[in-house]
Amino acid sequence: MRDSRFDKDYFSASINFKVHALAEDMETAKTPFSANPGYRPQYIFELFIQHYEMLYQRYCRGDDLNDLKSFLPEVVRVWEWAYAEEVKVFSAEDMILRKGFDKNLNLYIVSLWLISFALCLEVDDALFARMVAVADHGGYNPGKDLLFERLVASRLPGRKAASALLCPKPYEKLYYSVDGGERRIPWMNEFIQGWYPALKKAYWHGRHTRPEAGYFGYWCFEAAAVAKLFNYAPGAYSESEYFPKDLAQYRG
Repeated sequence: MRDSRFDKDYFSASINFKVHALAEDMETAKTPFSANPGYRPQYIFELFIQHYEMLYQRYCRGDDLNDLKSFLPEVVRVWEWAYAEEVKVFSAEDMILRKGFDKNLNLYIVSLWLISFALCLEVDDALFARMVAVADHGGYNPGKDLLFERLVASRLPGRKAASALLCPKPYEKLYYSVDGGERRIPWMNEFIQGWYPALKKAYWHGRHTRPEAGYFGYWCFEAAAVAKLFNYAPGAYSESEYFPKDLAQYRG
């Protein structure tokens, strides 16, 4: 167990429910089933949400990191599928509102998490490139956020430069800690401790008070990716309830 807010039975029950429900729902999504053309793409996007939430619930439960690494390509496949169906029916303007990092805080965080998770688990170049491609939203998102670009550039150099942080609160302390010298650990500590309170607008905030909603942990995967990529020495941040330290220390 990596998360102590709920017991193993809670996570296993939620995961098992998702496994069985998704088996049926994925089949349903293969063919049109509504007169509203926008309904099916949204339905598939909800399946993507269920996939990545299940990934994080499995992390909470204590599943082996290599098993989670093996499951990640399926999460990415559904992410790609959802996006491919959305662009068929929504206008370019609507897609910016739906997928632009500067328009959709939740999608920005989810994309940052998944990219960070992949970096920590050292996924292969092909899978990482696919993840970045779908997160980029046809070229709209590159260059929008300093932190996202700093992480992606560790594997894909030559990207469009960014000039600002989309969410300075709380991410500026994490970003500036990278080049912070002797301040890097204090800044990392401050970021991690302020991370959850600062993201009150995120859709998952407070789910531990609503267990029926499907709690999947409070993990700042982006901090683990920064610690891993930029060779942070282990520090007090490793003991934070929000810091997934085994991801930062993973070696494939």
